[in-house]
Amino acid sequence: MVVNPLDCLGDNQVLQLLPGITRLNLTKVMSTSQDVWKCLKNHYYHVIFISPEMLLNSKRFQRLYYSTDFQKHLVLRLIDEAHVIYLWGLVASGLTKGFPSHTQLDGVCKFRPKDDNLGQALTAMDNIPVL
Repeated sequence: MVVNPLDCLGDNQVLQLLPGITRLNLTKVMSTSQDVWKCLKNHYYHVIFISPEMLLNSKRFQRLYYSTDFQKHLVLRLIDEAHVIYLWGLVASGLTKGFPSHTQLDGVCKFRPKDDNLGQALTAMDNIPVL
């Protein structure tokens, strides 16, 4: 799962992945599709790109994300453009206005609830090497 600061970055990355790697940029628009949710629940996608807004504000995604089944299949959590995390954290000092989803400090705990068996998680899935 990759957190992108902008939906358009997720769109670009989806287009650049190799054929055979199933992927989704889960945006607000995409989240209205029942087929997308069915595929997410059935672990169809190898890579999921998601914005901070969807990660932190979508109750439906949060229910899925925190489910034991989803966590069992989640291999890696990555923040693209990680240098912008500094901006997300400025809310603590009151220096940032707007961008409410980008500045929720409690999101760090939401992003990484549990890593029991990282070694096993980094092995190949469906004959596609993760690393």
